[in-house]
Amino acid sequence: MVIDDAMKKIEDLVSFFKTYRETGFSKALESAKEIAIEMNIDPVFVRKREIIRKRYFDENKNDVSSSVPQSLEESFKTNYFLAVVDQAIVSLNSRFEQYQEYEKTFGFLFTSDKLRSLEDNDLKSCCLRLEAALKHDEVYDIMEPTYMWS
Repeated sequence: MVIDDAMKKIEDLVSFFKTYRETGFSKALESAKEIAIEMNIDPVFVRKREIIRKRYFDENKNDVSSSVPQSLEESFKTNYFLAVVDQAIVSLNSRFEQYQEYEKTFGFLFTSDKLRSLEDNDLKSCCLRLEAALKHDEVYDIMEPTYMWS
């Protein structure tokens, strides 16, 4: 697979997850209920046991954590479903940004067609970007051959 194709696939996957975040919970819930019924499990959310901790005299009685109780389904959606989907989106975006950085530096080398289609000035600027990317302090991995651009 060519890196260009991989970048496009990741971009499409991020788009899918963003759409899935908005519309996917109801579909996932229906699928989960069907699977639970097939396995002879009651498809309901079980209420977790509430942990009551001792409050100290200087604590606010109207604590944020006990303000508005959510339904079990809403609680699952916010605490698990959205958290997992958001984490997937963040992870994919991070990888996509890394691929974009690679593409800026090495993109002209991804395919021979892309390399052949570049004009001399564009090729020179790509080579200079590559040289700059592979330079550390005054140590060069590659150096521009000055005779090439005369």
